[in-house]
Amino acid sequence: MKNTAGQSPCRPAALLGRRGLPLLLASLLFFWGCASKTIVVTIPPKVDLQAYKVIGVIEFGAEGEDALRLDATQKFLQSLQAAQQGVLLLELGSEKDVLRSVGAETLDAPAIRAIAAKNGVDAVLTGLVKVSEAKPELQLGRDFKSLSAKASVDGGLSAKIRESRSGATLWTNSASGKWSIASLNITDRGSSSFGLSDPQAKYDKMVTALVNSVTEDFWPTYQRRRVDE
Repeated sequence: MKNTAGQSPCRPAALLGRRGLPLLLASLLFFWGCASKTIVVTIPPKVDLQAYKVIGVIEFGAEGEDALRLDATQKFLQSLQAAQQGVLLLELGSEKDVLRSVGAETLDAPAIRAIAAKNGVDAVLTGLVKVSEAKPELQLGRDFKSLSAKASVDGGLSAKIRESRSGATLWTNSASGKWSIASLNITDRGSSSFGLSDPQAKYDKMVTALVNSVTEDFWPTYQRRRVDE
């Protein structure tokens, strides 16, 4: 089909005088763009949870901030079900109670097999969230006339999924980082600034970031690819 000017939309313009080479290059790029297109391809997740009918979930353990235990567990489950809709997750309770129910003391392979058999699950998900105590940091300016201070916490999250028949680990991942919760800056002129984060909001942001990082294996990704016509 021809356009109103009587030329194909991908036909290069005429090349004249000193502008010939730039016009030629521009025309070649234009022609290449018209002769190809891109499509978005979905890349399946690295780990397909649909392979397991039911996954048993033991509440995550916590070191440093026990209040984050349930928050981290629920955010993790929400991320899993958002990534792969339809996956069945059976919440089994705390690690202590689950172990007691099968007469075990640690989450070793025999305990995982017993837990799976008792609850009728095909795999068992466990995790651990860690938060350090606030660590103050002082820094003197290069001119020795200013001082800055801040307090931060280190956070980490690890999780694993173990197969029910053998107790062997099917998948595991972890993430860690540092989050500032307070800051103070003082200059030689006496001026200062102070910032204090809402601890609860900061911890919520930290747990969300850790969960998003650890669960990335369950999410599909998208890649743009060129297709020649």
